[in-house]
Amino acid sequence: MKKEKFSLSRLMLALLAAFSLLLSGCGAPSAPTASATPTPPSLEANSVEHQQVAFADMAYVRPDLEA
Repeated sequence: MKKEKFSLSRLMLALLAAFSLLLSGCGAPSAPTASATPTPPSLEANSVEHQQVAFADMAYVRPDLEA
């Protein structure tokens, strides 16, 4: 009889876990809303333009071997 009680509590825990997983995913994802306050310029995305570099002309020289 004790074995049945243990399996019943295990079954109840499994059902509780299954329902909590099912219910945690309910609801449509909310769309982002526009903010009433303007975004400061420091937080806006900045575009960075890099200079063109000719990698074929580069050479690596170890500073400890220069003489």
